[in-house]
Amino acid sequence: MRKAGPPEVSFRTRLSHAMLLSLGLLVVPACFADRLAELYRHLPLNQRQPAPDSYGRWRDTNTTDLYGITEIGIERSGCLGACPVYAATIQANGRFAYDGIVAVKRKGHHTGSVSVADLPRLAQLIQDMGFQTLPSNFSAPATDQPAVYTSIVVHGKRKIIYDYGNAGPSALWAVEQLIDKLLQGATWDDKKSISFP
Repeated sequence: MRKAGPPEVSFRTRLSHAMLLSLGLLVVPACFADRLAELYRHLPLNQRQPAPDSYGRWRDTNTTDLYGITEIGIERSGCLGACPVYAATIQANGRFAYDGIVAVKRKGHHTGSVSVADLPRLAQLIQDMGFQTLPSNFSAPATDQPAVYTSIVVHGKRKIIYDYGNAGPSALWAVEQLIDKLLQGATWDDKKSISFP
């Protein structure tokens, strides 16, 4: 005699339950995905106007203007842990040179191209933050922290900022991150499918 257990469920029933469950999982996040957009649409019109730039004209996000920047560079130093150590220099035409030293997937000297379309936004951030006027040294009162050297050449003049332990302003951190993001999306000349760093 067979023991009484849960009734057997057909494949078709299981499939329909799985489909309903997946639809439920897809519909619920969609309900929340539009929350900020809906709040924005209810703002008064005067609070939804595009912000003019410092010259009183609207910013053109499709510009190719690099504000006189001809080179952007980054160098990350090590720490006692597994901090990546590398250096990269990006030219205004998108070409870059990279040297991977320690705790990176790409070791040695490499070259390639970054997206030229993304350079103007990075250049705009560098310009807006007043990179050329920042102090050249930001140091955290700690030991064993990685350091980042960020170099910008504007109209032939090089400015290098040393940022030890992420002590610099948040805009400097953002520039460092955006340079790394450019390299993450780069086309490497050696065509190896190794991720960055």
